[in-house]
Amino acid sequence: MNMITFTARSREAIVGFHTRIADALASSDAEAAQSALTELEAYTLTLGRDVMAARARTPK
Repeated sequence: MNMITFTARSREAIVGFHTRIADALASSDAEAAQSALTELEAYTLTLGRDVMAARARTPK
């Protein structure tokens, strides 16, 4: 999954998630950190599903 995330992801989106997580942790805002982590998880799962679906459609 890490390689899929690295190759298919939007760098800007990942930086945004990580910035939100770091900012939330710096301000001790556990709820905001959890929210950003949950969104990052959903984004990563969507990337994985999209890449696998595209591979399944590609002729071998």
